[in-house]
Amino acid sequence: MRRQHLLVCSSLFAGSLLNSLVAQAELVSRANGSMVYDTDKNITWTSNANLFKTFANSYSQGPGQFVQNLISFNNGEIQGLPSVETGVNGLYKLSVNDFDVTTGKLNWYGAMAWAHAFNFKGYSDWRLPTAIDLGKPGCDYANSGSDCGPNPDTSHSELAHLYYDELSRKSNLNPFTFEYQSDFGIFGNGAETDISGDVAPFNNVHAFSYWTRGENLFAPNLAWALSTQFGYQEPINKSAFLYAWLVRTVDVDVATVPTPASVWLFGSAMFGLLAFRKRAA
Repeated sequence: MRRQHLLVCSSLFAGSLLNSLVAQAELVSRANGSMVYDTDKNITWTSNANLFKTFANSYSQGPGQFVQNLISFNNGEIQGLPSVETGVNGLYKLSVNDFDVTTGKLNWYGAMAWAHAFNFKGYSDWRLPTAIDLGKPGCDYANSGSDCGPNPDTSHSELAHLYYDELSRKSNLNPFTFEYQSDFGIFGNGAETDISGDVAPFNNVHAFSYWTRGENLFAPNLAWALSTQFGYQEPINKSAFLYAWLVRTVDVDVATVPTPASVWLFGSAMFGLLAFRKRAA
């Protein structure tokens, strides 16, 4: 009887442990709701999915000066793969035309510059989310499980993981039957393009495409992006204007507090002080 009791207890403990582990895989609010920690990927997102617009338009000297300062902090250029736009050295010359302060959209180079310069709540290691090219270089289109198309492989894309695994959103194609489904998109209602709203625990989320930092090795003028309108992941021309949702590795609650760097401080009516970090040498 005692052995049977121990087996039952062990089974209950194992079940409890499994439930605990499942419960821990979640999105957790951090920094008074300004960040969200993904326990699965061990990454932290900004809760505001369009912070560029928010910061640019709350800057005390105006959005135009905000962009000029951002360009200056990147020494006027961004490193990318060699292409027609960047030449053999891969250096792209930034200009104010890479940033749209009215909507918050940026081309890929502007988005990279924004991520490089961003310092928020004392952390300066923010970046665009990763997306890894699977299979042969470029878009291996499939209706499910590829790097390109609806229902992509979420293990190799941080944005796809957030959209599908954490927020439980859908594409407009069922991944099993490939039939049309109407409850797709970031708002779950087949919303038309570029409307914005809150998707708990996030805010200011747009039904549009968001950049990743992944470049297309097959076509270096393209970079990977995820559509939160349709749930598609695909390479898009770097000159296109999309949104930039920033992320950093590790939980902010357990990470070592970064040493303050020599940075400019920008007044922000909404967030207090915004600090841009210097571009790494």
